[in-house]
Amino acid sequence: MNHSLPRTLWEERRRDQPAREVDPATWDYLGFEPTGELSKGVSGLKVQSFKPVPAGFPGPGKQPRDLNSSMFSVSPESLEQLRKDVAADPEMKGINLTDSDILHALYWRAMIRARHRAAKECHGEIIGPEDESTLELVVDARPYFNPLLPSSYMGNMLVVTRSSLPVDELCSPKTSIGRISLLIREAASGVNPSVVNDAFGLLEGVPDYTDLRYAFMRLDGLDAMITNMMLFPANDVAFGGEFFEAGGQAEAVRIVHDGFNTGFRMCVILPYRKDGGIEFLFGTFPEELERLKEDEEFMKYAKYMG
Repeated sequence: MNHSLPRTLWEERRRDQPAREVDPATWDYLGFEPTGELSKGVSGLKVQSFKPVPAGFPGPGKQPRDLNSSMFSVSPESLEQLRKDVAADPEMKGINLTDSDILHALYWRAMIRARHRAAKECHGEIIGPEDESTLELVVDARPYFNPLLPSSYMGNMLVVTRSSLPVDELCSPKTSIGRISLLIREAASGVNPSVVNDAFGLLEGVPDYTDLRYAFMRLDGLDAMITNMMLFPANDVAFGGEFFEAGGQAEAVRIVHDGFNTGFRMCVILPYRKDGGIEFLFGTFPEELERLKEDEEFMKYAKYMG
């Protein structure tokens, strides 16, 4: 619980290394666009392509809408079939992907497909060949920060990675889940100790954190964000047998999601269930959920839970 420990470890590491310039592109791993003095000479960042829109500010005469949380599950059998289908993709060329890579790709494509259709069919929006979709993945930075940071450290240390594709290409049936997975794996491989420590150093130089605004905070557009809890050891959580059955072992993990639905397109992949299946939790508008359920590729593997 010592939240000053990362700063101490970072300062010790910096003293042991020769001085060098921090790559300004590291701001992209933070999700914040630099402001004021920090922004001088910094351009070409991916976060600069995002235009933050305050939640609850609809057009004239329109009422603000929040997303509604929905949950889908992927059974162990469907997950195994998904693995086999991706492994059979000629583009894989023997490359081993994680379940996370594949599930991120499955969700990203299906969700943007549904939102793309809803935007055109319900709201008359025109999506051109130049329009891109960006997937943000939240990465736990603690394992990359410093070997002396204990695994039991309770503070959050997060960085984000971004993958982008033209919307038409992402939604096309000619683009395989395997190909999308490879793109996501390539972005994830960019996270390393140098990036994480540089990101920490950039934030150490921010005089006023209230000046920073997270670029991804919006409900419009065709972007997606995922935070992945698959490897959280939920099956090891137990509250004892004095008041609970089965020793108080947790049967499932649920999070309070409604707060994200007012201004964030956030998908949470919940921890592996005891049977090896997984669950998605995310927000949609009703017209998007309707079209998601019509996506044959997604529903081949996923089941709507409510």
